[in-house]
Amino acid sequence: MNVFITGATGLIGSVFSRRLIEEGHCVTVLTRDALRARKRLGEPVRCISSLSGMDNMDDFDAVVNLCGENIGDKRWTVAQKRLIEDSRWLPTEKIAALIKNSKKPPEVFISGSAIGWYGSQADAILTEESKSAGGFLHDVCAKWENLALAAESGRTRVCIIRTGVVLAPSGGMLGKLEPFFKLGLGAVLGDGKQYMSWISLNDIVGILLLLLENPAASGIFNACAPNPVRADVFSHSFASSLGRKCRFRIPEWLLKIVLGERVQVMLASSRAIPNRLEKMSFKFSHPKLETALKQIAGKV
Repeated sequence: MNVFITGATGLIGSVFSRRLIEEGHCVTVLTRDALRARKRLGEPVRCISSLSGMDNMDDFDAVVNLCGENIGDKRWTVAQKRLIEDSRWLPTEKIAALIKNSKKPPEVFISGSAIGWYGSQADAILTEESKSAGGFLHDVCAKWENLALAAESGRTRVCIIRTGVVLAPSGGMLGKLEPFFKLGLGAVLGDGKQYMSWISLNDIVGILLLLLENPAASGIFNACAPNPVRADVFSHSFASSLGRKCRFRIPEWLLKIVLGERVQVMLASSRAIPNRLEKMSFKFSHPKLETALKQIAGKV
């Protein structure tokens, strides 16, 4: 297949792109740094610096859209919120327009979203049929999804992946937390009762491959493991996987002072389950947190 990918040098995109290349697919990536992309993904990759010079997507069998500013790295100023929105909305809108303008459009368009679509809903179990509690992240994801779904037609199916927290051996959330936990400074955030929907890096790549190759797949998919956990369970489990204890707790009031509105990334409770993926018989490599963390720590 000829596959076009945005966000190809990110945590998910880099592993997914290399997997496609290993399997013999032709991969074209959108990147502002072709040298970095080829170093990260390998020489076979083709690089395009901008969507503005493209008129259609006739050359591609599939498009996978994974771009987006990290929501947890910086304080949510007005400018940062705008960057979070534009980094998702503008490329997605352009890609959908290119697909609609194609004489031979791609067979599938897979576009990112996040569990944040649901907002914070305590211990309610959230499937793809659930409603949202609203909030900034919901607004970002809702428009992001709608822009992608505009590309759907009888010739192009659209799949939306609402991704949970991605657990990887390096990078992502665990990469930021590991130094503190290794020093015995790991902490439970808030009261620890908020639910966390997570997914191993290996499984999110497997989900992308399934949606890419299954002609019956379309619509919304919760891209998360079938066993979400509370935040306190996650912190203690992660500490244990590193041979440490989690002895501390950071109160909500302090997190709000330090993080501002961005605190909702840490404290929102989203107990999402992958109902549609399970109906498609997707086999998770890591359905339970403990085994995922042990593998990441190199113990299995």
